[in-house]
Amino acid sequence: MTATLYVGNLSYQRDEIGLKAIFSHYGSIKFIDIITDEKTGNSKGYAFIKMARLEDAQKAIASLDGKVVDKRTMKVSIANERQDIVKKPFIEKYDEDEKEDIKVSYKKKKKVLQGLDLLLDMKSKKFKNTLGK
Repeated sequence: MTATLYVGNLSYQRDEIGLKAIFSHYGSIKFIDIITDEKTGNSKGYAFIKMARLEDAQKAIASLDGKVVDKRTMKVSIANERQDIVKKPFIEKYDEDEKEDIKVSYKKKKKVLQGLDLLLDMKSKKFKNTLGK
């Protein structure tokens, strides 16, 4: 059973690689989501880490909660489930294979739309030419 950790009071410079280096000692990590400000893109100082096993998450909590990292005392706990938030599409994190499938699908759809735009543009020009005759 997987478990999602809340990790608070992080340094604003701490990135996913740095968090992975800390938390991977306790088990397999499914994903890391550092929460950022929408406007600036800067870290808000907290993250969510999904561990592959509940036991690994509990070990991480026991070892890291209250530990000083980057001159800040980390807060590590099991994340509360939020039922009142409606998730936006693609907010949920995927494993690497799923991410690649999404990218490929997006690129294909984008090419199809570009092709349709080109076709509509050509049809529009032909229509305008026939009106002018």
